[in-house]
Amino acid sequence: TLAAEGILAMRPDRVLASAHAGPDAVFMQLAAAGVAVTRLDDPRSPEQAQRMIAQVADVLGRPEAGASLNRRLQQRLDGLGPTAFPEERGIVVMGGQGGQLLVAGQSTAADAMLQLVGLPNAAAALPGYRPVGDEGLLTLRPTVVVVPDHALPALGGLDGLRHRPALAGLTPTRFVVMESLLLLGMGPRLGEAVQNLAAAVATAQR
Repeated sequence: TLAAEGILAMRPDRVLASAHAGPDAVFMQLAAAGVAVTRLDDPRSPEQAQRMIAQVADVLGRPEAGASLNRRLQQRLDGLGPTAFPEERGIVVMGGQGGQLLVAGQSTAADAMLQLVGLPNAAAALPGYRPVGDEGLLTLRPTVVVVPDHALPALGGLDGLRHRPALAGLTPTRFVVMESLLLLGMGPRLGEAVQNLAAAVATAQR
């Protein structure tokens, strides 16, 4: 949720905003003040990530740089090889409050990342991001817990998450902490993100 005053105070010539940023009235105010606004769809696949990179590069007048980034991204993805963990059940924990965990369900960047490494999302039946208590976690039966690092303070750190009753039976290697922007950004480092997540899940199986 944005405020036009704070953005205008930075005197931008152009604003790039994700499609879910708002409210829309803010962008109308920015446009009325002469600020160029470009809205970007949230990528949910490598192809969409490459389209976003190309779009940003064109907006900034750097199409060659965008093409170079996309070539490197494709080379990284091509070099990963296939991964699949059909016997596992992963969840991505985005935060916690009031005794519940916020987990990533379908149509989220986190869900897309799990799909890219072939790790079934135990919360795939949930729409978007949803709070889940210990009873719900027992129903989901996750075997791998992925956490973006920005979420750790709200969870009481990794130890706080590990000691949740529904997760206490999992070994330490079953908890994967990743840099938030790497895990969820779906940008030029997507190949690195997929590689790191796949390697962590493979380690959890040992």
